[in-house]
Amino acid sequence: MSDAQLYQAWVRWLAVGGVLVLAAASLLLWILSLARAIAVNATRALHAAEQIQANTQPIWALAATNATATQLLETAWSIEDHAGQVADLLEGHGRRAASA
Repeated sequence: MSDAQLYQAWVRWLAVGGVLVLAAASLLLWILSLARAIAVNATRALHAAEQIQANTQPIWALAATNATATQLLETAWSIEDHAGQVADLLEGHGRRAASA
């Protein structure tokens, strides 16, 4: 191989190497831009999830309200039962006093 041919081969391989370096650099820049876009979208999704959580808090409070309402209802039934028992006792004493 002559010096001219060696020089031409060296220039060709240098050009091929330059094209490969440019291709790799462009791919890395593309990956970087995609990573930034993913980070932006992830931040937006996180804010949306936080907003959803804030908007659904009343649903969890509703469960606590229902539990409290159930306790109040049971207490009211208990009061009703005891009031009925007291009324029955008072009627019984009234009958005994009237018959005596």
